[in-house]
Amino acid sequence: ESCIDLKVDMQISMEDLKKLLIQAGYSQVNHIDTPLTFAYRGGIIDVYSINYDNPIRIEFFDDIIESIRFFDCLTQKTIERIDHAKIICASDIIFSDSQVNVIKDKALKLLADRYDEQLEEQIKMDLDYIENHICETRLYTYYTFLDDTSNLLDYIGNCTILMEDRELIEKNVHDVISDNTVYIQEMVQEHKLLPRFSHFYELQRVLLNRRIINCDPYGDNKANILNERLSRLTSSFE
Repeated sequence: ESCIDLKVDMQISMEDLKKLLIQAGYSQVNHIDTPLTFAYRGGIIDVYSINYDNPIRIEFFDDIIESIRFFDCLTQKTIERIDHAKIICASDIIFSDSQVNVIKDKALKLLADRYDEQLEEQIKMDLDYIENHICETRLYTYYTFLDDTSNLLDYIGNCTILMEDRELIEKNVHDVISDNTVYIQEMVQEHKLLPRFSHFYELQRVLLNRRIINCDPYGDNKANILNERLSRLTSSFE
């Protein structure tokens, strides 16, 4: 929903497009040279979306998109003119307006139960960032106030998952959750976070009702792939 579809002759103001880019997680810079940034001057907005090899230059005539083109960051020369472009999100921390309202209501209610000036200052600053759709990595903890979150596989649909060395995968997931728990506890003790949080999706929950194929790690050669190939090669010379 946060992807931005643009077409030549489309009606949209530069201010509205800049607002959409900020909401999608893009950083405003003076000159584009890295992905996930945008810049503007006069009647032009440059955007570097990671789904393209080159940045996009969007030229406006009043509130109408007059042209869209790919251009070279170094030479600023046009590479190709196009009729439309899709700008994808620059962050995974994106809240809709309805989610912002839910987060504010629950966070402020929890904050009211705790008299802590330092915590209040931090939380209100975070909520101001969220309300203005300013993306900061630390704001991911506020997903704990939402009931309608999704994981990556929800966007893929009915897929088959290949798992190589499930034991190692489960260990890595455990380590990530453990490190995350320690970090969050420290943030709470330092009065920088409300005492409510949830972890990443559990592995079993992510894999629930999905087709799983467990593969042997090729490095350990448990499937005897190399020996089988050598055996066939030897037979061919006999």
